[in-house]
Amino acid sequence: MRNFKKILILYPGLSDINDSKTLNDKNLELFMKKLFINGEKEKIKFYRAPTYWFNLNEKCFDKSWILKNDKWVIVNKIIPDIIFDRCPYSLELISAKNKIASIFKFVNNPIFDEIASNKFITYSLLKKWMPKSYLIYNRDELNKKICNSKDSQFIIKPNIGQKRIGVKIISKKEARNIKINEPMLLQEFIDSHYGISNIVKNIHDLRVIIFNKKIFGSYVRVAQKGSFLANIAQGGNRIIIKKKDIPKNVSTIVKKVIKEMNCFDNLIYSIDFILSKKQKPYILEINSRPGFAIGDKNSKIFFDNYCKEIIKYFSEMNLK
Repeated sequence: MRNFKKILILYPGLSDINDSKTLNDKNLELFMKKLFINGEKEKIKFYRAPTYWFNLNEKCFDKSWILKNDKWVIVNKIIPDIIFDRCPYSLELISAKNKIASIFKFVNNPIFDEIASNKFITYSLLKKWMPKSYLIYNRDELNKKICNSKDSQFIIKPNIGQKRIGVKIISKKEARNIKINEPMLLQEFIDSHYGISNIVKNIHDLRVIIFNKKIFGSYVRVAQKGSFLANIAQGGNRIIIKKKDIPKNVSTIVKKVIKEMNCFDNLIYSIDFILSKKQKPYILEINSRPGFAIGDKNSKIFFDNYCKEIIKYFSEMNLK
């Protein structure tokens, strides 16, 4: 009889599961439960634990949570086969994650996570497919770059951040009053309100999800009227699209990015695009931990397939 494969989901929460803001996210909670319940059918046992329950000396996690009768309960001394990292990127967690990755197989590799989370590093590697970008540390640098540019509008965003928090469209005049308190990315503004041919007619971004060097699926996020933010967390709507309907020029870039990341094994990530008036695709960012909020029936079907694919992915992963 085949033994259960042990997958530990790593998160940065508190020791009390009910006190962790990370775990009070309904979509994350549903995602976790889906994996726990359906994993057992494929001989996979999921666990979840914060980084600080890792014991480097004994090469194990002193404690972890499991789902039992729809309730979270603690079990002791877990030696996982694979770590599934769901921790938001932060400098404080890098050291802990690197120590864990030195012992266990990691999805995703912490170095890849840093590449995906640091927008300027992403740009340095993939600049041929991204809007022109600059790393800005202060207002003088910002004004110098803007004054020397022929463009009238720009995007400015935190160099490290999630869910498009802090993303702004600014003019040359507005740049004079922008406060710079952290490294920021100044980016060429690409007008996406022309949409994607045969898919959507307004401001958007297109997400392509990759499992182990293959395209799993895709969807378009559409901004609400009067907004340029298509991210679901910022009020955008979602349109699920079939793999065959992904624009060919987008699929071509995705395949090239997969080759660029070929030195990393065992990756689950997404690439976000926008298309210009001439339907030229630009990469906005890479997401090392793509999430998925359930909305309508089509998104629920996509979510179910997404969870099934993750379980299948771990089921087939070689432990050597």
